[in-house]
Amino acid sequence: MSRLSLSALLCVLSIGSAVAEYSVGSVPPDFTCATTRPDLHGSSWNLYSQRGKVVMINFGATWCGPCNSEFPYLESHYEQHFDPEGFELVHVDVDNASATTLNNWWQQYGITFPLLMGCASLFGSYGTGYIPHTLIIDPQGIVRGNWVGFSTGDIPVLQSIIETYLVIPHPVLNISQQVFSGDANGDGRADPSETINLALQLHNSGNALEALGTTASLSCLHPGITMVSNSSTYPALPAGQSGYGDLEFSFSVAPDAPVSWADFTLTLSSSHSGSGTPWITELTFPVRIGRPERLIVDSDGAQDDNENWALAAYSQRGLEVDLWVAGQGEIGATELARYPRVLWLGGVDQADVSITEAAALASYVEGGGKLLLSSQYALDNPQNAQFFAETFRVALNQNLTSSSIILAGATPDGPFGGTNLVITGSGGAANNQAPDRLTVLPGGTACLNWTQSGGGTGGVYTEEGSRAMFLGFPLEASRYYASYPASLTMAQFLEQADAWFDYTDPVSTAPIEVHFSLDLGCLDDWTYAGGVSLSGTGPTLGEGQPGSISMTESQEPGQFEASVVFPVGVTLAQEYRFAISADGLVWNEESLPQARPLTLMNDVPVLPLPIANWNDQLCRPEVRIQLFGGAVVFLEWDAVPGATLYRVHGAADPWFTPSPSNLLSQQPALSLGMLLSPELRFFTVIAVRQEE
Repeated sequence: MSRLSLSALLCVLSIGSAVAEYSVGSVPPDFTCATTRPDLHGSSWNLYSQRGKVVMINFGATWCGPCNSEFPYLESHYEQHFDPEGFELVHVDVDNASATTLNNWWQQYGITFPLLMGCASLFGSYGTGYIPHTLIIDPQGIVRGNWVGFSTGDIPVLQSIIETYLVIPHPVLNISQQVFSGDANGDGRADPSETINLALQLHNSGNALEALGTTASLSCLHPGITMVSNSSTYPALPAGQSGYGDLEFSFSVAPDAPVSWADFTLTLSSSHSGSGTPWITELTFPVRIGRPERLIVDSDGAQDDNENWALAAYSQRGLEVDLWVAGQGEIGATELARYPRVLWLGGVDQADVSITEAAALASYVEGGGKLLLSSQYALDNPQNAQFFAETFRVALNQNLTSSSIILAGATPDGPFGGTNLVITGSGGAANNQAPDRLTVLPGGTACLNWTQSGGGTGGVYTEEGSRAMFLGFPLEASRYYASYPASLTMAQFLEQADAWFDYTDPVSTAPIEVHFSLDLGCLDDWTYAGGVSLSGTGPTLGEGQPGSISMTESQEPGQFEASVVFPVGVTLAQEYRFAISADGLVWNEESLPQARPLTLMNDVPVLPLPIANWNDQLCRPEVRIQLFGGAVVFLEWDAVPGATLYRVHGAADPWFTPSPSNLLSQQPALSLGMLLSPELRFFTVIAVRQEE
């Protein structure tokens, strides 16, 4: 028997001394350990008291990534799979953690088997120095299986060992297949307002007595479920055989039923030889009601089961999710399109995004889907280079090593500003092998940067059309790290990513009228003789084109006004700008600021704006002129608040219009001297505020 599958995942545990293990064929000594749930399992658990049963002892720790990957399977493929009359599963904590710590951590996987604590020393005699470690002991107390590490491929082997030694004096029926039909939209699940037909196939264990005849009754306490047909009769089922009942079960789903799991209970009563009393059991199984917003795709789920970390992260936030694993085959565009957002976990598979899946994902994003894809190997496939370039605006710069473990938010105002992400060690999947340094292509924006290995980008997002984010590392390896107080757990990271995916600028819920005023009293009227206009963001303000909205002069000269009604659905964050024209053809836009911010408010139907002075040409300063010797003229003026420079114009005509042709000087100084000539008899100074 293989002691260690090559694809198995394991953790190394230092136990301080040489270890001994009980090999296949040996008989381990008795031991007694305390349980973490005396209310469910009694205060203690004793090995020899389980004689007559097959016992499965699993060693592990909360910090062990593979242990966390294995735990859901311990419940579903062993504890729930085998009859408790002939099978006992326990987990032994190797860390001597407290009952509170163990219960709080492991209960996230919904376990029902006993957790044993305070007996970590057992691992010195039972273990090999690696966890998870599992022993299978037959009803006579002899070790029949000794397994190190975890791989889903080993589950059938371990189940076969258990089944070989089980001795059960009655039928053992389990549900082996569920077939849904009759759903209105044909998606194979129970949705609100649908009536579902459900055929249940039963299987009798290979080492159990024949079920001569079985009656079945199906019930459900979920408030959104009403049973329509709840009974069926099954034919004789010999050991190792399967069969369907004579009738399908049927139930309806309420129109307002929330997305949830409904627990159905199948009560079975089977007659069998050797007893006049039927064997009665209840089998509980969940049925997904409705479709959640989120889908997790674990593209290499058969290798590292990293979906468990993502499932736990969403569960901490109370969110419902669906799961697609590699064993279900490639996922297509139709299935992806059923979910508003998808988390794609690449793990350690170098082919975690196939060519056909890349096409499906591209279609998904183009259709408005929100995609977060995490992979440390996908960019190594040159066939998908175009997909990543077009969908995420990213390319591979360099493969890094597993020593690259710390990232930081790329910008303070980005999705992860002010935070760190640590992708190593316990508390995560511990599968960081070859993360990527990324090249950000035009249209992409860095959201995470490496703080080691020469820096560079580790995460990229794009907002062109739909939103998508790519991480060049295994997200499931992330964990909180005390040395980095701003480090995020996977749950926190996904919550911040969701906030970025969900952000939209607020819009008006009612028409909003805004009154604009402009004071041009400081300017000569010839500068705006051709008109005064308003423009800004969006179609309401003419998409920023000067001259879009004309402003009218009030009874007071130089005072201009305009009222604009913003319709429902306009972004509340706007910008606007004024422009003046001397001839009605060429518009002179204000230069500072480039655009004025304007925040519309839904709760204020009429919003007046303050009167603003013109920014490009300020009030004219008063000019003082002095002559020296009849040949030199000296101009001097007072400073104008806000001015950065002054334009001095001169001509022989007292009514001249300032223009580039008569510009004498452009300077920050408050005086100018020059030779007097017949062409320079009259002067004007224009104060200007320009961007630096």
